Amino acid sequence: MLNFKLFLESAEYKAKKGESEVVHHLTTSDFKTNEFKPLSHFGTKEAARNVVKSKAEIMGKEPENVKAKHHAVRIKLGKVAWIKDQGDDHSPQSLSRVLHKAGHITKQQREKHASLGRKLTHGRIADDLRKNGIHTLAYKNRVEDRGSTSYMITHSSQVRHLKSTEADKSAKVNWKK
Repeated sequence: MLNFKLFLESAEYKAKKGESEVVHHLTTSDFKTNEFKPLSHFGTKEAARNVVKSKAEIMGKEPENVKAKHHAVRIKLGKVAWIKDQGDDHSPQSLSRVLHKAGHITKQQREKHASLGRKLTHGRIADDLRKNGIHTLAYKNRVEDRGSTSYMITHSSQVRHLKSTEADKSAKVNWKK
């Protein structure tokens, strides 16, 4: 019985179900868990922590003084397309270039994105990815938690929420690490 329970918790079983391991999203935004925006990022707890830590530095605050919320989730992966990590540039235009270079969007879609300029949104890119049969983007993280895998969803319905906590000292977020 114990072996079967361990199998149900294993990465192999979850992959067969089409779900990710537990991944994390740490944010300074206040929203409901069913409102994750298209192309929201999810990764290791370390990667999530480092994103908020960077935001705190930009705001000139200590991380423990930034109000943040930690979400632990599983993602329904669907068809996964791998891309190169964009580093700190998560703009729609940058993502569109990366996706076209990797062959995940068509030349026509890329040209349409370029013509929209600043009006291009992550939602529009996510719509095009879904039209192309892609549900999740994945990349090997080069910045927030080097070598780990991070994911970007195309729709909030992919997220199966497990737990949310305020990311303060009581949530045991090790900001100093």
